[in-house]
Amino acid sequence: MIIIHPEKMAAPLRALHGVNRGPVDRNWYFDLRPWLHRWKVPTIRTHDCIYNAYDTVDLHYIFPDAEADPSLPENYRFDLTDDLLKAMRDTGAEIYFRLGETIEHQPRMMWNRPERWMPGTLAQVCVHIMRHYNEGWADGYHWNIRYWEFWNEPDSPKNWTGTPEQFFTLYSAVARAIKTHSPHVKVGTAGFSSRLCVGDRLSPWGEMLKRCATEGVPLDFVSWHKYLEHWEEITERGQEVRSFLDRIGLPHVENHLGEWSYRPLLEAGDRRISVFQARNLKRYDLMKILGERQKGHQAAALVFGALVALQDAPIDLAQYYCADTSSLFGLFDSFGVLGKRGMAFEAFAEFFRSEARMKRVAVECSCSDTIAIAATEGDRLLMGLASIGNQVTVSVKVLAHMDRAMWVPVRIRLIDERHDLSEIPLSTAGEGALVLPLTGAGVLLVEWMLKSDRAPGTNGIKPLREPVGMSASSDGDW
Repeated sequence: MIIIHPEKMAAPLRALHGVNRGPVDRNWYFDLRPWLHRWKVPTIRTHDCIYNAYDTVDLHYIFPDAEADPSLPENYRFDLTDDLLKAMRDTGAEIYFRLGETIEHQPRMMWNRPERWMPGTLAQVCVHIMRHYNEGWADGYHWNIRYWEFWNEPDSPKNWTGTPEQFFTLYSAVARAIKTHSPHVKVGTAGFSSRLCVGDRLSPWGEMLKRCATEGVPLDFVSWHKYLEHWEEITERGQEVRSFLDRIGLPHVENHLGEWSYRPLLEAGDRRISVFQARNLKRYDLMKILGERQKGHQAAALVFGALVALQDAPIDLAQYYCADTSSLFGLFDSFGVLGKRGMAFEAFAEFFRSEARMKRVAVECSCSDTIAIAATEGDRLLMGLASIGNQVTVSVKVLAHMDRAMWVPVRIRLIDERHDLSEIPLSTAGEGALVLPLTGAGVLLVEWMLKSDRAPGTNGIKPLREPVGMSASSDGDW
């Protein structure tokens, strides 16, 4: 049973549905800006952008010669990155700039090597990139980009060939230079893919962050990544990172989940493997099975459930990976059409659609593998629910004070194996409960109106459709 208390306010809704990559893809072949604008995506992180728009963001594209003079504008190539960041700003999102390099899967590591940079040179390059986008330097802009993240997953071998000590030397130089020049911006690191601590024992990377505290190195946020089998992992890891930061003397440092996505596991012999492990084993047959599962209705349930879980997790900022046509993780399919995971974003964005943010209300949820959220706006009540159970029948009750009008259900939309956020019939049980059937994992979005003369269907909710700007041009391209 799920019980909604529309008279009892809960913690305010938080806009934590940020994304990685996008809003263009295949080197501008797809333009997905209208969707991200429709969803009011709060932040876009700029990691791996070369998969969306060629020759952008990465340090070796912007500043090709690591031995050149970083004070001279002619040594920088900003044009293509400028165009991509303009597209991001068109969505209304805030840019979260990753200073570093994209993961390198090729045998010879070229850019993620510590010996490529002298600390002082790299520090000045990063400062001048920031100045280009925030201060107009080198025919730049005044965009007030607040977040500057140094590197991505240095604890992963395809992202960094050096040691934590070498990484600390570079980060320390960059962070001090950025904060000296612009104390108001926020600098942090580094999209860690592994745990920073296990119990009381710090990993080498956890020890590196502790040095930031003891040696006074600027650190406004710490970012980390988690690919999920269950949304509870967000809360668990978020609490672990928050406790770790508090314990090492960094209670003021923000806790950022820089990448998250669905990662199902598959039985393979005597162990369970992820899509990443299947790739490493060259078991591309298993990788295909997992890839299909990652973009189905189970993924929609996990994505929506994770967005709900983030509301109460000790996490200050989060970005889904990723808002493009990636076959493994994208919100859109290979043709630029909204996939099941994108529909989960569409459903969750309903809570942020109005100019005046909806007021979150209390929900009791006793159903296994189910999570729910509810909010009101005037005489409208909206509830979103995700379940990863195999066979679920959920009853929902809405409580109200005796002197208030009754809440009347008017609309239910469903994402499951057969439904793409489409409407299903209303079904009530005894004592005014609403029955929400699911034949498996899925997402339900339910609306109520206060009982009045207002007819159902006049609540101002528009059906899911291609947003404005996604119509076909005369030559057949988007």
